[in-house]
Amino acid sequence: MKINKVACVCIVILFIFLTAAISQELPKSFRNEATGTALVDELDLVYDPIEISFVDSVRLFTNLSNMVSTDEEFMNNSSDNTFLFGISAPAPIFKKMHTSLLVKYNNYTTPRDVKIDRDMDGFFDVSGEGDLEDKFIAYSDTDYDGLFDLKRQFDQEAHNNRLNRQHQVWLTGSLPVGNLVVGGRFGMGKTVTETQLSPRSMGKIFLYGQGVDVSDPSFFRQMLLVNLENDSLVDSYTEQGDFEGLESSDFIGFALSAMKILNMPWGKTEGRIDAGFQKFTDEFSSSNHYSFHKNDFPVETAYYSNSDKLTRMETSSEKDITVGASLKRIFRPMGQRRYDGYWRVGVHYTYGFGKWEDSEKTPRFEHTFAPPSMPTNPTGYDSTFQELVHRETAEMVDEGDISLQSLFVSANTQIPLNNKVTFGMGMSYHRRSYSYETEITNFTRNETLFEVLDDTSTIEDFTQIRDQSVGYDNFYKYQRCVFNVPVGLEYVFTKNSKWRIRFGALFSFHKTITDDVRNVTNTQPSVTRKETGDGEVTVDINLNDSEYASTGEHIEDIYTQTVYTYGLGFYPTSNLQIDLLGFWGKASNTIFDTEFWRCLRLSMTVRL
Repeated sequence: MKINKVACVCIVILFIFLTAAISQELPKSFRNEATGTALVDELDLVYDPIEISFVDSVRLFTNLSNMVSTDEEFMNNSSDNTFLFGISAPAPIFKKMHTSLLVKYNNYTTPRDVKIDRDMDGFFDVSGEGDLEDKFIAYSDTDYDGLFDLKRQFDQEAHNNRLNRQHQVWLTGSLPVGNLVVGGRFGMGKTVTETQLSPRSMGKIFLYGQGVDVSDPSFFRQMLLVNLENDSLVDSYTEQGDFEGLESSDFIGFALSAMKILNMPWGKTEGRIDAGFQKFTDEFSSSNHYSFHKNDFPVETAYYSNSDKLTRMETSSEKDITVGASLKRIFRPMGQRRYDGYWRVGVHYTYGFGKWEDSEKTPRFEHTFAPPSMPTNPTGYDSTFQELVHRETAEMVDEGDISLQSLFVSANTQIPLNNKVTFGMGMSYHRRSYSYETEITNFTRNETLFEVLDDTSTIEDFTQIRDQSVGYDNFYKYQRCVFNVPVGLEYVFTKNSKWRIRFGALFSFHKTITDDVRNVTNTQPSVTRKETGDGEVTVDINLNDSEYASTGEHIEDIYTQTVYTYGLGFYPTSNLQIDLLGFWGKASNTIFDTEFWRCLRLSMTVRL
């Protein structure tokens, strides 16, 4: 039965779109990393829309393949807590069609360090991880009559957990169509991280309470002071911090490729074109609330409370379009694509555009009854009861457009010097330019309400509001140029040729340029409006408090770096490949130390 070309292409596209979930970067093989990215392995080929068509039989990649980060240590039970499964095989129905599938999934919570000062003496007494609760009770004999007459009780909680969720999938397909090889790759996925840490100092400016510092975990504490003689409260306060940070990243993309054998003056050469589309969406949200409430006895109606809140939402969406072309000449076939002698040159260009939005709101509330809560009288008025309410509100909005341009040019070769030695070398230049132009608006409001608690409204009662705002045009541009020269060598030793030792060196030249310009576009001076209880209104404009400067910053950074790598490969049978990566110097310099074996980074892949 013959299948026309259009039907074949439709089958490829349909098969590609039958998957869901993926990451933005595909894994690299241990052979590739151990040789400074100069030599490739089957793992580097089976997720390429064209190269996969030259990989025969079935390849199976599991968690034993150590493909998530290449840093997992099997013998040390150190992992990335990620489920991984990959397979490369001919399609079940269309044998000429080569396919591969990679699935990654994780959902785990990492408990972090928490501490509690159980008796509130300024020293931490209890420590743990994740969620911690403690109750402390102390009895005192204040009149020294031999009987306890006062009970002090602290109830406390601390919460510090980091939640990670991720689901990812890559699906690749390739099919010969006439004198072409066409292929595609599709993927989509999501990564979510949740934390319980304070993003900044909160509650420190208030009269009572300890407040929190940056990165303090969520907590709750309550103090009760009880008179045991009549079972009545003498004093009490509650302090609490609920901090939640949520970061998510979505990705969806596909790539289409086509390859044809070209008759060039130097011989038959593979000519290839690529086109791709990617969409990224990154979101960050933060909801944080600190509160303190204290009752003052014996006047139960007198109390002091404050609240400090911070909410933030940051969103970035970007769409990238990539086109590319390359030439590859195989001058020495070696039976398997990964061992062929070849040279290749290629160029890829990416253009991206998107939107950026960042907003932050900071409402603060401070509420006081006095006396005896409020130690000072801001108006100088000597009254028995008075109420003070103070609110501070700050709001920032930053939104605009994102643009991206990227150029990647590469040339590399892999040369089998003989049946024992393979040499690889390459050069690549990557220039990436990322910029955004946004408009920033900052608005602040301070509101104070003061009232003498009597039956009349006088000049001593007042409401005061102070507003201020400023706007900017912000231009930010980040340019990065990287020039890489990888060199790698693989040597096959032992008579049965089952062992391979690999060495690599990767030289890099890095140059980064950052431009950050902020121009003031509009300002509103500090305007204070005060209205007293007798109806009098005054307005004060402070021009000296509204002087803002436009700023500009230009930073250049240049540095070079050389990284040396090494590894081992062992092929006990045609069905199993075992690789080691960077196995000396991490924990011990002697193989007789158990830490040496515990820290080995292994990769095991299966060929069916």
